[in-house]
Amino acid sequence: MRKILAIVVFGLLSSQGVCQEDVEKEKVFDVAQIQEPAEYPGGMAAMIQFLSTNLVYPQTCVKDNIQGKVYIEFVVDKDGSVTNIRVKRPIHAELDAEAVRVVSLFPKWKPALNDGKPVKCKYVLPVNFKLGPVTQPTQEKK
Repeated sequence: MRKILAIVVFGLLSSQGVCQEDVEKEKVFDVAQIQEPAEYPGGMAAMIQFLSTNLVYPQTCVKDNIQGKVYIEFVVDKDGSVTNIRVKRPIHAELDAEAVRVVSLFPKWKPALNDGKPVKCKYVLPVNFKLGPVTQPTQEKK
């Protein structure tokens, strides 16, 4: 009976060690912890252009004059794909959903590097929804 118990305990410890190793391989780093951050293709200006081209301001929010920044958290994976997209700081359900939609359209990034090897890295991106000034129709002079 003691042999069986020892094998079971050893088996559990061994599988736990493998799980910890797998977790270590899949560690997600914060930006401050990495040597070379991930980069959007074409840089920050290209990302801002992508966002401004692809964001669609929900009409309900335009009508109700709802503005603000939605903070989106996401992970740039080892292959540069954008994953685990979620709203970190919401402002309105429709604006939150639109920010998530557009971030999910991001192309692959140049992945972050630590010791020359690609690593997963977590980012928080503020997506700013701001309405322009309302223009009043001009009255014609008679």
